Amino acid sequence: MVTNNNNRNVLVYDDENELTRYFHYQSSPATLNAGDTRTDFIYDGLGRLRKRIEWVVSCPPPGSPQGGGAQPNGGGGGGGNGCTWGEVSETWYDQVSVLTIDTGGRV
Repeated sequence: MVTNNNNRNVLVYDDENELTRYFHYQSSPATLNAGDTRTDFIYDGLGRLRKRIEWVVSCPPPGSPQGGGAQPNGGGGGGGNGCTWGEVSETWYDQVSVLTIDTGGRV
């Protein structure tokens, strides 16, 4: 199930009604822009959150020869304007602690 509450935030749920993806767009889902964000949520078999992955879009400067977009696993759009999704951080959850891996904003 996909919900779009204001054409800038998109929530994606699976069959168990778990939030699996959250997108925030600067303008709209139709076109990727630098600064658009995506969060993936991964659950275990008991419905407990186990991993959260943060993504952000970066775009080449206007007139750059770069082309084509990349997509994180599972889609989410790449766009034809050369913008690509880059992983910013991963957070792993267990029953005792939380581990966050920051990629340093490398996109």
